Amino acid sequence: MKPQSPHRSAVAIRQESYRQRKEEAGYRRRTLWLHQDSEQRGYEHGFNGGALLPMPEGVDQFSYSAGWFQGAGDRRMPVFCTCCQNQLGHGTARDFYELTTMRPYELICDECVPLMEEHKRGS
Repeated sequence: MKPQSPHRSAVAIRQESYRQRKEEAGYRRRTLWLHQDSEQRGYEHGFNGGALLPMPEGVDQFSYSAGWFQGAGDRRMPVFCTCCQNQLGHGTARDFYELTTMRPYELICDECVPLMEEHKRGS
């Protein structure tokens, strides 16, 4: 640990204390640099429903991927009951879909809950 300067501000002391607590808890600090144009292109492509792969040439792949996941997650998607396929409304893909495959999570509407419970008792 570096020797502490007598002229350190209260903010610097709090930050150092916070960093030490996080390290003791098993965390490691990482800094990520994202290329803004590549990230924006990825966001737009994900938001508009495009596939992650193949990526366009000339983009930073990590930045593009980060943007794509953010855009795909922000996309408004229809939400359906897994049992009867009735549409339950709309929501963000991040909340109702597995983003890498865009497969919906299993959701059951209020009308199907009694049917599912009856099926479980009968099995």
